[in-house]
Amino acid sequence: MPPWVAALVLLVLLIANYCLALYLRHANDAQHFLAVADWTPFRRVSRPKYLLVQIVFVGIVFLLGLDRGGAAYVFLAGGVLVFLSFHLGLNLQGLLSARGLAHPDAATGALTYSTAAAFRHMAHRILGAAVASLVAGLALGHLALLGGALFLAAAAVGSWRRARNVGAQP
Repeated sequence: MPPWVAALVLLVLLIANYCLALYLRHANDAQHFLAVADWTPFRRVSRPKYLLVQIVFVGIVFLLGLDRGGAAYVFLAGGVLVFLSFHLGLNLQGLLSARGLAHPDAATGALTYSTAAAFRHMAHRILGAAVASLVAGLALGHLALLGGALFLAAAAVGSWRRARNVGAQP
C-alpha cells in the first residue's frame, strides 16, 4: 500500500472513531440500565482537541515508520492501522450494546460502575483485542498485527493506569 493511501486510511479511521465515540456518548446517555459514577473522564474523547492530539500522535508514528522504512514501516504504520481498526470495532460494539439497552424491555434493574471499574472494564476489552491481534500476528507472521497488539496493549495499560488514578482520588 503506498504511504499516501495508508495516511488517508489512518485519517479516515481516526475521524470514524471520533464520530463513533460521539454517537456512543449519546447512546449511553439514552439508556439507563448501565451507568458510570462519573462520565467526565470518558467524555474527553468527544472533544475536538482530543482528535487533534490523536492525529498528531498517529502522524508522528506514521512518519517515524516511513522514515525507517521496510519492516519498521509495516510494524509502526501498519500497527497503528490495526490499532485503529480494532478500536473502531470496540466502539461499534459499545454503540450497538448501548442502543440495545435503550429499549425499556432490555433489562430490569440498573448497574452503576465506579469510574475506576469502568476504566478496568475498558482495559479488559482492549486487552482482549490485543491478544486477538497478537495471536493473528503470530499465526500469520505479520508485523502490522504485532504492532497493533503492542499499541492495543499500551492502550489497555493506559486504561488500567487511569483506573488506578481515579480510584486513588477521594
